[in-house]
Amino acid sequence: MIYTRLEVSAGAMTGRVIEPICFERGKIHWLREFISEQGVDLARSFFYTDSVTDLPLLDLAGHPVVVNPDPRLYRTALRRRWPVRFFEPPRPS
Repeated sequence: MIYTRLEVSAGAMTGRVIEPICFERGKIHWLREFISEQGVDLARSFFYTDSVTDLPLLDLAGHPVVVNPDPRLYRTALRRRWPVRFFEPPRPS
């Protein structure tokens, strides 16, 4: 998982974030670190998102998939011929 990391000191959370936060360009920073540590092949990797802010990551993945996208991402996915999936929450029983 790639996520915003929080500082821990002496086994306790400090409340501080380890920069950069995992958003937009920060996600790419942490992705590159993850790839380096784990030896991931991006050409064989899938990336799923609903937000146009993740376009840089979609561009890196060999298999980008757009899920319940925001309008800008939807238009981009159609132009680039990326798979688009729509899901609805389960209905209450």
